[in-house]
Amino acid sequence: MHINTKRNLVWVIILLGIIGMLTSIYLTTLHYKETAVNQPCDINPQVSCSTVNSSIYSEFYGIPVASFGVLFFLITLFMCWLILKKDKHHHRLIYWHILGLLFVIYFIVIEVILKTVCPLCSLVHVIVIITLILSILIYRAETQTNALK
Repeated sequence: MHINTKRNLVWVIILLGIIGMLTSIYLTTLHYKETAVNQPCDINPQVSCSTVNSSIYSEFYGIPVASFGVLFFLITLFMCWLILKKDKHHHRLIYWHILGLLFVIYFIVIEVILKTVCPLCSLVHVIVIITLILSILIYRAETQTNALK
């Protein structure tokens, strides 16, 4: 894979990371709203951000889990910056996204337990999966490039 293609994939991860971070920020603020019902993402009892975001599973030691999404995407953006700056750390990006996938699986299990889907949470889940795939492509391209040297 050409170096520009790798850089473009990193920029796609950056764009998706910004979208994921903004979505996670919104979900965090939604968690703290006193009137967290009838939000724009509440379609019915089975498709509701409010139901998921106000459940007993919405906090970990008093911290909204959505704020961990903000942290996840901040670290993702930092790793992408390192890759763009030094063209290193590709392996760390893939490991980070594998960890993110484990959390996505956990949160999907929680939605199954609650019998409710959070559309914005699902957006974050899809972003994590897409960025994992992109980081795999970047990692494979980097290992192939190093093998040719």
